[in-house]
Amino acid sequence: MSSLINAVYMPLENEKPEIVGLLSKYVSQIKTSISQVTGSASIKMPQYLEPDDEKAIANKETIDDYENYLVVWTDRIKEVTDGESKKTSEPGSASAVIEFWRARSGTLSTLYQELTKPEVTKIKNRVRIFHERSVSQIFSVVTDFEVNMK
Repeated sequence: MSSLINAVYMPLENEKPEIVGLLSKYVSQIKTSISQVTGSASIKMPQYLEPDDEKAIANKETIDDYENYLVVWTDRIKEVTDGESKKTSEPGSASAVIEFWRARSGTLSTLYQELTKPEVTKIKNRVRIFHERSVSQIFSVVTDFEVNMK
């Protein structure tokens, strides 16, 4: 590696700074792509997802697990957005500012892709339906109680 740097990179750095700039940009794009692929802003997914919606919604333990995932995902969203908002671009060239925003976009895009997966949507919908049904049942019991008390 050292000989490669001495034989290729160092002569370029001294004689062709524009090529070094292009190489730096290329390396930065590779790092962004790696970040997106490896999921530096990834979320934890369940090992198993019940294929039947009604079975999953009827199982309180499954819903509890789903709610725990929602809490973890919410914390992860806060962690990533807080981390990104604390980062600042390095003063200097316009390319540094562009690279700063490109990196931020890559991180947030990765998180967005994770959160729009079909499994995530399925979990959110199942928890929502469970709670809608629970509230409906509570109102039904209260209404029945009120009618019987008259």
